Amino acid sequence: MKRRVCILTLTMAFLWGMPGLAQLTGTRFNIPFNFQVGQYQLPAGEYRISAVSDKALLISRLDGTAGIVAMTSTPLENPTKSGHAQLAFASYGEKHFLSQAWLNREFGRELPKSAQEAEYARIAQH
Repeated sequence: MKRRVCILTLTMAFLWGMPGLAQLTGTRFNIPFNFQVGQYQLPAGEYRISAVSDKALLISRLDGTAGIVAMTSTPLENPTKSGHAQLAFASYGEKHFLSQAWLNREFGRELPKSAQEAEYARIAQH
C-alpha cells in the first residue's frame, strides 16, 4: 500500500509541475452528478480524462477546482469498438462510482472498487 501512495504522489507532482500537459491531452466529459473515484468525492461538472500511463488516469475538472490521478487495472478490450469515448459508473441510489473509462475505440481502463463501493454493492445484493 505504501508503494501505491508513493507512485501516486510522484505522478501528481510530475503532472502538476507541467500544467500544460494536462490541458492539451485527454477527452472531455460533462458529468451531471457528483461521483466518487476511489476514496475521493468529485463534484458534477466538465472534466478532462487522460491516460497518463497504462495504469493511471488523470481526472481533472476543466475549471481547475478538482483533479486526481486514479490507478487502474490492466486495459480492457472494447468488444464493440464503437469509436466513442465513454465512462461507466456503478450507481447505488444517489451514489455514483466511476468504474470504467473508454478513451479510445479499442481499449478502456477499469478502476478498482473502493471499500465504500464494495460495501454499497454488498448492501444492494441483499
